[in-house]
Amino acid sequence: MKFFHIDWLPQTRWGYRLVTRFHNSSDPGLKDRFKQYWPTEQMIAFATKLALIRVIQHQFNADVAQLSEELAKKNTEIQRCIPEHKTLRLADSELAFRLVAGIDAFIFEARSGYEILGAVVRQIVGNILGKKVDERALREVLETKGHDTTWIDDLHDERISSNLLVN
Repeated sequence: MKFFHIDWLPQTRWGYRLVTRFHNSSDPGLKDRFKQYWPTEQMIAFATKLALIRVIQHQFNADVAQLSEELAKKNTEIQRCIPEHKTLRLADSELAFRLVAGIDAFIFEARSGYEILGAVVRQIVGNILGKKVDERALREVLETKGHDTTWIDDLHDERISSNLLVN
């Protein structure tokens, strides 16, 4: 079977900055640990997740804009549907499904990305830098940056296994 690869760049630079810092380190032990433990596959997987999330977000925003535009044009019809408990038919019958699929895809990819990030952080901080790290520390960093982390509890209840970054 003949095949070819499509080249793509995930457009994230934070991994490159880390690699550069490790390469430029004056500590030979740190450089050795970097060469031995650098999580190349997880870094590619995480960069891919970030790219997928951007694509999902772009499509979702376009679908929301389409829905908003249509709803703005159908105000009279909407006002009739409410008291009569009737369903509003959209011009694009797949739009509602794309919106639900977009939400579902975003949640899945974001959670999966978080799990991969946990593995990356554990590998870099634990094996390369030789420091203890746990999920509580990761959450504190996210919260300090102003990110809501309450969804992590749902992730624990549903998906995190013992081989990931856990307390």
